[in-house]
Amino acid sequence: MKLVSLLFLVALSKISIAQKSSLIKSWSAGVTTNVAIPGSAYIAFQPCAELQFQNRFSVVVGYSFKLIDVDRSEKSVTNEKYGRVLLEGRYRLAKSADRAAFYTSLQITQSKRKFTQEDGYFLYEYDDDSTTYFTKADVSSPVTTFSLQLGLTSRGIKRFFVDFFGGMGIRFTNTRFNNIEGKTRELVLFRKHYDWDSGLETGKPAPFIHLTAGLRLFYRIK
Repeated sequence: MKLVSLLFLVALSKISIAQKSSLIKSWSAGVTTNVAIPGSAYIAFQPCAELQFQNRFSVVVGYSFKLIDVDRSEKSVTNEKYGRVLLEGRYRLAKSADRAAFYTSLQITQSKRKFTQEDGYFLYEYDDDSTTYFTKADVSSPVTTFSLQLGLTSRGIKRFFVDFFGGMGIRFTNTRFNNIEGKTRELVLFRKHYDWDSGLETGKPAPFIHLTAGLRLFYRIK
């Protein structure tokens, strides 16, 4: 989280000097939404900015936070905290981007997820023949993703652009359970696999396939 956050701040600081640099062609402010699942499901809001250089390269930075609660089925989840940093390096495939242009990019995200879980469980190993149950525990489950993107930016009205994107990569979930109360171990044959228990109590990063798709709305400021 610290490395991604540092890169995020460095990229963001470049935007503040965009108009003073001859290397900067333009910069845009944008917004998008995504689904956040720190414990229960939320719609997250992500303001972002793109810094376009004189060549075909650009950098996008963004930060997501919880906005709308869409699922309260997980009544046992409380004290939810969520935030996600996004950093993306892009290369435009067309020389001109006045109307529409395809691009390819490498996207890195780091999500902070913390919450308190009641009446839950976790596994020590994937093939463990027993499950550890608890009455209450604090869960920390950060997620890091790396993905290759293919996108299309299309000009709308005046300075507005729509950014369509999709991609595939890998994500790592690193889950830890702390301040565990009422811990017991039982032999079970079937388990319900939550997203956060996939990282296991050992705290080892668990890799999974990561898919992305969506759109952003940008307004070109310069």
